[in-house]
Parts: sequence; C-alpha cells; structure tokens
Amino acid sequence: MKTKAVIFDYDGVIISSLDLYHDAYLEVAKHFPHEYFKDFKGNIENHDIDWKAQMRRIGITDLKDHTKIKEIFTDYCNKHLNRITIIPGIKEVLTSLKQEYLLAVASNNYEKIIKQTFYKFDILKYFNVIAGGEKEVLKPDPTVILHCVKALGVKPEECVYIGDMDGDIIAGRAAGVKKVIAVTFGFHSYAKLKKLNPDEIIHKPEELLEVVG
Repeated sequence: MKTKAVIFDYDGVIISSLDLYHDAYLEVAKHFPHEYFKDFKGNIENHDIDWKAQMRRIGITDLKDHTKIKEIFTDYCNKHLNRITIIPGIKEVLTSLKQEYLLAVASNNYEKIIKQTFYKFDILKYFNVIAGGEKEVLKPDPTVILHCVKALGVKPEECVYIGDMDGDIIAGRAAGVKKVIAVTFGFHSYAKLKKLNPDEIIHKPEELLEVVG
C-alpha cells in the first residue's frame, strides 16, 4: 500500500535534547540521590521510553515521588528550553518529505513544548498533526501513534513511523504501521535497536529520503 504519511518521534529524531535532560536529572538527583539520575547519559542504553515505567524499574514506586520528580524535571527543562537544538540536516529532510507526504509527531513529550521548539526552528509549518504525552498514555503503548493516524485521515498501513528508542519500535509495531524506521542519532544505539528488528535503521537524517516510501 502506498505510503501517505510519515509520523516522527520528537526527542532524538527531530530535536537534540540529551544534554538538557542529563542536567535536568542532575537537578532531580539533588532531591532523589539515585545513581540513575546522577549519570543519565551513562545510563541512556537502559532508559525506558515510558518514564513512569523507568522509575518503577529503578525502585521508585511511590506516586508522590513520581509527581515530584516530574515537577523538578519539567521545571528545569522549561527554564532551559533555549538549550534544545535541532538535529543537523533534519529540516532539509522535512522540506523534501512535506512535498509528498502528510507529516505528524507522536511523542511522550508535551505538545506545548514540541510546538514551541518547532516554532523556534521554523518547522511547525511542516506538520499536520502533533500529539504529545499530556494524557499520560505513553509509548510503547501505541495510542499516541494511532491518534495521529486517525487525525491524518489515513490507515496505519499507509504510515511510516520513525523513532530512536526500542520502545518506539514496539509502539510502531503495535500500531500496525507499514514500516518502522529506527535512527541511531538519538538515545539508543544501533545494537540495542537492532535487537527489535525494525524495518530500517539509519544513521543520518538524509537517509530517510531513501527508505520512507
């Protein structure tokens, strides 16, 4: 079936945010001195796409603690959004893809933040739909991807999904999209992504133009 839409993850695919998130977790570590928070970059291979699941996995199960961690992390990021950068080369790729496909974002990040950063980098105009994690139904649950599919007015098998984490691959598969493409310039390594057998693995944004169709 012909591809009609391309759905992107946000962090690590369009936007580079790893350094900011590392420092945000250092701020969290002042209140919750867990080794995971003290070295987010060093633990990135073990980072779960669903942050609540990640907290449970490292032994933080109290919902009040989850709320506090989220508040500290979000507040730090909101105060330092100027540190977020765009993945080199992705804007040119979006320009090319927009000529042929509908474009959307399905992210666990907040829609408000996504729109702010896209406006900053003059790429908001490329996207027909932006869906974030406001409803707390997070990938690897496929709900946010399926929301984009419905809003775009297409079928899952007419969509390609692009992500940078193993949870993205799981979510794309669960959503029933035509193709799941993993990128190695985000959070997870080639070796970790390969274990989930995505349809394609690419190393540079411009390679998307060769594998999306």
